[in-house]
Amino acid sequence: MANEELKKSEDVIETKEEIIDDTLVLDSEEKNEDEIDEIPEEAAVPADAGEMERTPASAEAEKNVTLNPNQRRGNARQARTAVRNVREEGTKSNEIVEKENREKSDKELADEVYRRLESLRRTGRIAWGEIFGVEPSDVLAGSGSKFCIAAQFNGAKILIPESEYFEDTFLFGSDYDRMSESEKTDRRAATARYQIGARICFVVKGVIRDIVAEGEFAGTTRVTAVASRKEAMKELRDVYFIHSHNPANASHTVDVGTIANAHVIGVREAYALVECLGVETRVEAYLLNDEFVENCTDFVRPGDSFKARVRTISVNPDGSVYLTVSGRLNETSKNILDIKQNGTYQGKVDHYNSRSNTYTIRLKNGVSASVRADSDHVNGGVELMNGDDVSVLVTRITPTFVIGKAKKI
Repeated sequence: MANEELKKSEDVIETKEEIIDDTLVLDSEEKNEDEIDEIPEEAAVPADAGEMERTPASAEAEKNVTLNPNQRRGNARQARTAVRNVREEGTKSNEIVEKENREKSDKELADEVYRRLESLRRTGRIAWGEIFGVEPSDVLAGSGSKFCIAAQFNGAKILIPESEYFEDTFLFGSDYDRMSESEKTDRRAATARYQIGARICFVVKGVIRDIVAEGEFAGTTRVTAVASRKEAMKELRDVYFIHSHNPANASHTVDVGTIANAHVIGVREAYALVECLGVETRVEAYLLNDEFVENCTDFVRPGDSFKARVRTISVNPDGSVYLTVSGRLNETSKNILDIKQNGTYQGKVDHYNSRSNTYTIRLKNGVSASVRADSDHVNGGVELMNGDDVSVLVTRITPTFVIGKAKKI
């Protein structure tokens, strides 16, 4: 009976040590140079019609071989004099030359960014950028959005209309439906500003290249891309969970226990909003780290990434995916050495495993406890919910977790 109980408890925290890295999966594709749009070169300035035909370099070198040292020195002196005379007669000032070189460099840089963004647009590949602001949607007339989320990618501005940024299932608060349209817009904009600094995925839908008309950068080339985050998230979910593009990969690419990258999108005191494998999900404070975390803002911020362990997966027929994750727990936490038989320790309910009918409880020292969901092991037989504060009486200690009885606090 004890062995059966141990086996069921071990099922609760069974892990799969394959690390899924979203950036490696999608960035491994080689760039096809044939798919990169060519930037038209500026018209070449025609040579002066009266310019004399130059002697080929090889012939000139051959001629110099016959000259004696004094003749060579004389020619060099004449050349230096000629160069000095040309300068004195009025060439472009150093300031003008430097400005032209700087403008040329800016244009070349803009052309390079344009080519890369156009390649992303044509191939539909996913890229990653960092949010730096929220701007009016005037520049995207007809988008139907009140504002845009602005991100930075390799020196280019990426504009994502709000309608292409927030997932349809995103919750803006329990009072959102009762708000006026202007209040709803303010709430969405405030939510977006709260995510400044976050690293997000996107798919380029269009590229705009123009000349800055005024301000400090007037006259320089500006490259802006219009993108969709929602489409990129959908593509990631397909890669890892749906496999509609490649049914041959329909075996469990991601399973409970898989380790994957979680990108922090927003942070509140009680939880962190993360994107993991194309799914937005909340990670409660006490699930972020091996050490007990009471305030998420003290531990992570938008833009951070961490290795997360997949706890539950739900793939629905309509293509929606629900995922819960936690910070990667140490299976052999050193804190388990401090656990005493028949000792009582406080913690929070992590999740319920219906297959084994057990609760996993995260103790404050980072150790996981497994408790059977019945009246013999849960005081009063009450149903426990995720996040409930409980105390656990340890009845058995394994090398990686403990087994015990729980009482709701």
